[in-house]
Amino acid sequence: MTLLVDSLNALDVKAVPIVLLVDSSGVIRRRNPSVKEVRDFLEMSPTSNEGEVEETKVPGQEWLQGDRAVLTGRLNTAMRYYQRELVQDAENARLHFRLGVVYRMKYDSPQGVSEDFGIAVRHWQRALQLDPNQYIWRRRIQQYGPVLDKPYPFYHWVREARAAIRARGETPVRLFVEPQGAELVGPRDEIRISDEAVNQPDPEGRIHRDDGSAVKIHSTLVPSTDVKQRGMRLHLFFELNAAQDYAWNNEAEPVRIWLDAQNDLELSAKLIEFPLPSMAVSDERREVDVDIRWTKSEAPTSVTGYVLYNVCEKKDGQCLLRRQDLEIPLKSMSTK
Repeated sequence: MTLLVDSLNALDVKAVPIVLLVDSSGVIRRRNPSVKEVRDFLEMSPTSNEGEVEETKVPGQEWLQGDRAVLTGRLNTAMRYYQRELVQDAENARLHFRLGVVYRMKYDSPQGVSEDFGIAVRHWQRALQLDPNQYIWRRRIQQYGPVLDKPYPFYHWVREARAAIRARGETPVRLFVEPQGAELVGPRDEIRISDEAVNQPDPEGRIHRDDGSAVKIHSTLVPSTDVKQRGMRLHLFFELNAAQDYAWNNEAEPVRIWLDAQNDLELSAKLIEFPLPSMAVSDERREVDVDIRWTKSEAPTSVTGYVLYNVCEKKDGQCLLRRQDLEIPLKSMSTK
């Protein structure tokens, strides 16, 4: 089976599903064809050049070069092409969407950094602001956004599909990027808050602080596409400081994130624990996300809390438990 993926939405699809007639050469002959057009298409010879070819509209050479760079995996090159085109046409929604896609691809690549995801979200938001009727762009933001904004669970079918494949005695193909967090939860009418009492892991603040020498913490906020919902999804990223020589210590307690439910905030979790890998030490980027909602008409200025984690110095093998305090501005996001 051949799978065709249009990550850039090069077909300019505004709603799904659509039907495409694709010939043996990979040329799109019709979009949403009539019954007669389907019959005519099926009667065509495999080598026939008859029929109208669906044209791809490309505003400029930079845009075209950017698309080609994405398809060949040259993400930084694609960014340069799109950004140069955006200088000439700053209000082009399709360019903003494409840039968002490329930044998310870079985030998912070995060369990605946490900030790439935040840039992607800002470009997607700007694209939707410029064209609020674009169904595909709205869904992309909702994919990573709060549960109150989700029309359906985006990737719940992955687990079901893998189970069905294994039941046939086959091995599922490993995905390049595994769905996680916000991509797996389904829509809800309210944030589910546990009634179980949760105790702070370091209520008196006795754990020694890390000033960022060992771990760098970044955050990205994905607001609801419906401003009336007064909510957002907070994504937190934890990266070992590349300038220092540390590793995660996976033989101690898991990473624990405590968030304060103050200022009329509702949190889907106050205490979050990051499941640890099986190896004794590792150096991967870690990500957790949590839903935030507020009851007043005006959003709070920030959410506060702290993170506890265990790291080991690679040079002398000393392992440390450290705390880093959090104050995350809940500011609106936009791309200028």
